[in-house]
Amino acid sequence: MFNRAWAEAAPSGHAPWPPPSPGSPQCSSLFAEPTVFAARVATSMGRFTRMLRSWLRPQFLDELFLERAAERYLCFRQLHRDHPEVTLVPTADIALMWHTHLGLSQEYAEVCKEMFGTTAQGEVNLWRPDYLDITDQCQLAALYVETARLFRNKYELAYDSHETAWVADTVPYPLANTGSPLAYALRVFDDNPDQVKQENISSISLIFKDAGIPEPQPGEPVVRNGAHALYLTWLAAHRAMLAYETVMDCCCWKRSHETTCDKTLRDVTSSLVSIAYFLELPDTDTHPYLMAIKTHNHDSTSALPCNSTVSEPLLRTMAAFKPADPIEYFSGHQDTYMLLIGLLPLLENSKLQGAVWSTPGQGAMDPNTALTRPFRGQSPFGSILATQGTATKAMELLTSAWELAKQRGVGRMQRTYQVMRHRHYGCKVYDSSNDYYQLNTLYMTGVAFINPYGNGP
Repeated sequence: MFNRAWAEAAPSGHAPWPPPSPGSPQCSSLFAEPTVFAARVATSMGRFTRMLRSWLRPQFLDELFLERAAERYLCFRQLHRDHPEVTLVPTADIALMWHTHLGLSQEYAEVCKEMFGTTAQGEVNLWRPDYLDITDQCQLAALYVETARLFRNKYELAYDSHETAWVADTVPYPLANTGSPLAYALRVFDDNPDQVKQENISSISLIFKDAGIPEPQPGEPVVRNGAHALYLTWLAAHRAMLAYETVMDCCCWKRSHETTCDKTLRDVTSSLVSIAYFLELPDTDTHPYLMAIKTHNHDSTSALPCNSTVSEPLLRTMAAFKPADPIEYFSGHQDTYMLLIGLLPLLENSKLQGAVWSTPGQGAMDPNTALTRPFRGQSPFGSILATQGTATKAMELLTSAWELAKQRGVGRMQRTYQVMRHRHYGCKVYDSSNDYYQLNTLYMTGVAFINPYGNGP
């Protein structure tokens, strides 16, 4: 089945798998137009970075909050009908509803036709989010104030609050700032293992030139909205729990605190480095990480009720994150919530040092004695990172695993660092090739795909 699917997708006369390495001449010749389109899409996605960061707050999965947001979006839509000449700037909750509705293209077109009519040529007056094209922040702020004024005058209701306003650009996501417990590993999303090999390939520059966008330079700072860091944290916590239980079940390792931490951390490191090779990513809609993002009905937010009022808009300067937001984001999925709860002390105090695992009700244990198990379903990853000196060791392991993957292949690195054979929900490497994409065997959601053009696993 997978053979046929890949064969249909690949250009005529070329192997269906693996695809050519990014920037290679084969990639440029086979996928020139799609690559240019992808570059443009990537650039336009930068406009959504600020929105996504605001949407990562836990109230944006609260059912009551979303119901109120849907009501406010209807009011916002009516406001455009009354003032089509004004570029309206939405609050974060209204923007979520608007862009979700835009994704339902046929339904959105029908609503626009009903509310805004058609042109003289019979085309639907589609309402575009023109505010996204405004790059002047002063102009954007002025339009936001005007939108708030029109909204308040029409409905006599508040336009925004601390929960619905945009998070200020200067406020980092808790897991993406320098004090995050996984800040040291965010490089796996930015660094290219084959940078030296590919940096002289002229086709990369040509792709960006044809797309009319500037070519990013190695080492440039990356603006993070938090989504990458959130997934990285989930992956590390998930792998740490599985590896920790495996290590503790081995009698010969039970009494060594240092060995337990080291082996668990090595296993976690293998998963983090694998991301740079497009492995360990949530590439199916049934991935457990995606399945854990669920709505909840805790109503723990201060979402605007229908009769609330406020004198002035907040102008995206008052909203902020709480240290517990990344964990509370999964409060609709109890297993994931419990998995990550052990990271809360690190998020509340990034300078926490010397913490070790202990039995509930007891004081801290001697780090040279055996460790007790964490709560059922809770990952030990936070406690490992909080232990004195472990943060430095984690960075050293990441560097050594990264170099091993570059020199000997990501498959060899995984076999060297893992303490168990994990179940992968996307792709897993079984060979030791260091080609960027070279996979001889794929396991996708439990179904094997054998590459007929490979030499076997």
